[in-house]
Amino acid sequence: MSAAGPPDLIGAIGALMKGEKPKAPYTLNDMGEDVVGLLDALDIEKAHICGFSMGGAIAQTIAISHPSRVLSLILIYSPTGNPNLPKPKPEITGLLMAPASPDRNAYADEQIRMRRMISRSGFPLEEA
Repeated sequence: MSAAGPPDLIGAIGALMKGEKPKAPYTLNDMGEDVVGLLDALDIEKAHICGFSMGGAIAQTIAISHPSRVLSLILIYSPTGNPNLPKPKPEITGLLMAPASPDRNAYADEQIRMRRMISRSGFPLEEA
């Protein structure tokens, strides 16, 4: 990793949002192949694959490259990488990318504010 330098997550996300391929020495496909290698090492033929955020993107590469290894696929907050889909609102992206407050009450307020922004009428927010 030191030879490749530190990862540029913001740059990679920006490239994806523009429909460009991000520059990375270790790709999502590489990470998916590592998961399949771990399944092999553990002698697991098929698995339920669940991924959150970037983990969901990795899970998608496994499902595409190794569909016979996937019993089910659960994706949570995971992009498809399709640049033609609607983009998140900038204010939501800002909240998601901002560092979490170390203060418990401020952190709770941040989480409630974010959830207000992403909630929909069919799934009312229970702030308590």
